[in-house]
Amino acid sequence: MSSVKVSNIEDPNLIATLIPFDKYERAENAFRLEDNEKHCLPPTRGILKGPTISSREATPAQEQPDNDQCQYDFTHRLQLTFGKEPMDARGYSFGTDKQKCDILLGNRGAYGISGLHYRTTFDDTIDAEPHLILKDSSTHGTAVGYSDQAIMEVRRYFTWILDLKKENGKWEIVVNAEELRFEVELANHETCKTEYFKKLYDYSQLDDEKEKDDEIASNVDRLPNLMQSLLPIP
Repeated sequence: MSSVKVSNIEDPNLIATLIPFDKYERAENAFRLEDNEKHCLPPTRGILKGPTISSREATPAQEQPDNDQCQYDFTHRLQLTFGKEPMDARGYSFGTDKQKCDILLGNRGAYGISGLHYRTTFDDTIDAEPHLILKDSSTHGTAVGYSDQAIMEVRRYFTWILDLKKENGKWEIVVNAEELRFEVELANHETCKTEYFKKLYDYSQLDDEKEKDDEIASNVDRLPNLMQSLLPIP
């Protein structure tokens, strides 16, 4: 599906990489916005990520770079990591409202994209292990395709499992919002499971604390109205 060659180096801090996947380049243009810079992975255009031979050795003629040491990509990608906390306890938010969204899908007024369109977070209520999910919260709706299945089935206020298990191989997940499409490439943590689950646990605990803080703040905001309602009627 994608022409991106991803390095085999595993990072416990990495959750997923988002790769533009639409002919109108809506995702590519959105990912390049200045506000997305902290999540952005610029194109390497086949540039070697690291040397393949010692600098003291003679350079072989016409040697091709090792595929495991470079990435052949020509597009801006975004990465979701534990190191960059979302501004909202409910997860990483996507849309056009800079005040509410971690990742912008365009400027305000972008066709078919809501101010807060959808979120990604982890859900531990589905089964025994946490799952990466996407929750739509838009007026326009979202579609999520699993290896091209259901890619045009737009739903509103729906939740999709992005790391859904497949009996053979893995699903190729594409998120679609009014033809702004990107592929979700889940990080591989086979060699760093312990570190990854530690970060996942810390992230979940942080979310719980943020939710409690939000609830307290909300109650404080309502306190003046509550006190007013308790005053005797003159």
